[in-house]
Amino acid sequence: MNWKNRYGIKKGQSIYKIGDKVMIKKDLNTNNTSPLSVNEDMVIYAGCIAKILKKNGNIYSLDIDNKDWSWDHLMFE
Repeated sequence: MNWKNRYGIKKGQSIYKIGDKVMIKKDLNTNNTSPLSVNEDMVIYAGCIAKILKKNGNIYSLDIDNKDWSWDHLMFE
C-alpha cells in the first residue's frame, strides 16, 4: 500500500491550503520515511511553525526557508 492510500489521500488532493500554518515535526531527521528525502539543512526547522506559500498536490513551499526546500505533509505534525 502506498502512502497516499494509507492516509486516505486521493491523487491530486491537497491536505493543506496556501496560507495555512503548519508545525514541522519535532523529530524530523534525515532518516524520516517520506516521499521526499529530508536534507540536513531542513532539520534545523524541526518543531518550528511555518506558513505555506505555494503547493503542488501535497508538496509545499514554506516561508520559513524562503521556499528553498520542498516539503510534504508527512513532515508536518
